[in-house]
Amino acid sequence: MRQHGQDAILLAHRILDELMLKECQSHAQGLDNKDFTKMYTKDIFLKGVMVCAIESVFYVNVVKSTHANEIMRQVNIKPFDFWRLMNSFLKFDAQMPRNLMNHFREIEIKIVSEIAWQNGSPVVEIIKNLIKNQEIDPNSSAD
Repeated sequence: MRQHGQDAILLAHRILDELMLKECQSHAQGLDNKDFTKMYTKDIFLKGVMVCAIESVFYVNVVKSTHANEIMRQVNIKPFDFWRLMNSFLKFDAQMPRNLMNHFREIEIKIVSEIAWQNGSPVVEIIKNLIKNQEIDPNSSAD
């Protein structure tokens, strides 16, 4: 298990390095004026990268005793937040093995169809706030 942890850390560093290199190249070529520097320093982004790295290493090494939901809980990232970062990860490596990509798509489906709707999820809170604001707004019309 220790080797898996070291592999996941190395993969997370590789992901961050590659993302930063791609951003620098885009800036140098004048293709992109967005600055993602602040995003790279946010805990939620770094946790998401770490979960992707751990899940990738575990999947490749056929570690079946741990599921993505457990990893998210250990790293302290909400499934909805992880889901928002997962698409960037999937686009990161064009040569990612199809099986691994499919594995992440299965995680995505599980998050969107089940996990994101649990109590305490940002999705549930956003919907509650929208409903509450709809009830408060006297100018809103119900269809």
